[in-house]
Amino acid sequence: MEATAKTLQQFSLRITALAIFLAIVSVLIFKYLLTEYYFSAFPALFIFVYLTTLIIHIIIVQANKKRQQVFTNRFMVATTLKLFLYVIVLATFLFLQKETAVPFSISFIALYFVFTTFEVIEVLKFIKKNKNTIENK
Repeated sequence: MEATAKTLQQFSLRITALAIFLAIVSVLIFKYLLTEYYFSAFPALFIFVYLTTLIIHIIIVQANKKRQQVFTNRFMVATTLKLFLYVIVLATFLFLQKETAVPFSISFIALYFVFTTFEVIEVLKFIKKNKNTIENK
């Protein structure tokens, strides 16, 4: 199996395990602690952040096959697009669903920080592991 494919497969498994863990914790929190703050769009928000993180990571890892400058550019563009996409989704939801704005915003920010932290750690490990490969292209 190619190193990039193996890296993506491992990342997919780890982020899915993280997502399952977070989903279980979220269900418990909304069921037992913060029942009144649950909003029906939470599962869609959760899946959106999970899939966006997964897709952006795939783009970044695939860029490893290119020269270092291409890798750096794709990393920056992917990260910027992800941020803009998140801002658009957040603003749209807040505009359309004012009654659940606070729980949505808090949930969005929490998911964003957890998944982004996980992604950054994984990308840093990937860069460190493949430093010579990226530099020599």
